Amino acid sequence: MFDIPDGRKTLIYMRAFHRRMDALERVFTKDVSKIYKRQFSLAANMVEQGMTREAEEAVDLTTGILKDSFRVNYRRIGSVFSEWTLSEFAKVEAVKAVKTPKDEFWRGFDVFIETEVALKITQINNSQKMLIRELVRKGLKENLGHKEIAKEIQEKSAIVSKFKAQRIARTETHGVAVHSVQSQVGATGRHKYKQWSHSNDERVRSKKFNHRVTEIVKIDEDYQATGEALLAPGDPSGSAGNVINCRCLEKYLKSNGE
Repeated sequence: MFDIPDGRKTLIYMRAFHRRMDALERVFTKDVSKIYKRQFSLAANMVEQGMTREAEEAVDLTTGILKDSFRVNYRRIGSVFSEWTLSEFAKVEAVKAVKTPKDEFWRGFDVFIETEVALKITQINNSQKMLIRELVRKGLKENLGHKEIAKEIQEKSAIVSKFKAQRIARTETHGVAVHSVQSQVGATGRHKYKQWSHSNDERVRSKKFNHRVTEIVKIDEDYQATGEALLAPGDPSGSAGNVINCRCLEKYLKSNGE
């Protein structure tokens, strides 16, 4: 994490990071999958009662639950990775030097949570509404009855809910984890630079969005070499193709090596 040279120590760091991330991702996936299934079930019930135009409103009925789920999971991820960062920092610096940054981290992280939850829930809900709307439209076009369309929605739920929930949970867990570490490192004020670090395998992006880079920038600056400006791997402001299923991390340096 801190001043790690390329090689074996980088691999050990990445494995430790992803081991923590995988456990959090499984919980996140389970939570979101349940809510998706509930949305499909509500939509199917509406359609069966002849409320085809209102079916997509099932998404709005579960917005509060989805927001709460995201807040809980974001805070869980933030807690795990900020505490891990402080414990790693304490190995290379005096323990007393990392007491106060914890409060600074949570002040900023709580703002991050509310901003990101509002943005992500809107995006996710719009996508889910579009899917339900298309299922209803397709059924009506094929002259299916309300019960048949409702059945199609329920069947789609079994296929889509887990897949979409897993993709969302993986992307969100990664983005929030990287943000948590970067924010906690920034709060310590000891390491002024960050370096993009990739998995160095065939799955690393290398075309339109290039993640096969080792760019070093100041901790509060954007990376530029990945195809668009990103504050960190998994930066939620990035394009879907640059963020979804990203596995890249950051290493933190006291100097840029120049």
